[in-house]
Amino acid sequence: MEIFCFLFCTVALLSVVYSAAVVRKTKTQISEMLDALADIKNGNGNRRILANTHDIVSPLAYEINNIVLSYENQLSIFHQTEEANKRLMTSLSHDVRTPLTTLIGYLDAAYKILPKRMAP
Repeated sequence: MEIFCFLFCTVALLSVVYSAAVVRKTKTQISEMLDALADIKNGNGNRRILANTHDIVSPLAYEINNIVLSYENQLSIFHQTEEANKRLMTSLSHDVRTPLTTLIGYLDAAYKILPKRMAP
């Protein structure tokens, strides 16, 4: 009977020690995730959260990485669209300005050629 109690206490103690180690490791991983998220929030979109496949927090880390990757892709598309819009506005501005400049030049030349009495 004493051996049974000793074995039971040993298994219980090992379980408690193992559980404490898992909790400590999980707390460390969550702390690292918070640091990575703060870094991402400050603009480092290349930062990823590392986790082993069998870790408790790995599904959360993978999802956060997917969200960051999706955000970076959307941000890249936004910048490309913004750059295309700037090029379009520059092109349109040039296309509109050129005919107006030509028309103003013609009107100025016509005004100088007209006899003085016809001019207002």
